[in-house]
Amino acid sequence: MEPLKLHKRQPSSKQERVVEYVKKNYTGLYNACKQWKAQEGAAAKSTAQP
Repeated sequence: MEPLKLHKRQPSSKQERVVEYVKKNYTGLYNACKQWKAQEGAAAKSTAQP
């Protein structure tokens, strides 16, 4: 039981590890996407106005 206890606080599941990985790597991607969408929205507004 002792070794099991030790290993328990390793990423407890594959999913948890994936979530951590995604959080680390996709925060930048998400922010870039938000910026791009904002730029696209601004461009659409400026072209819509005569």
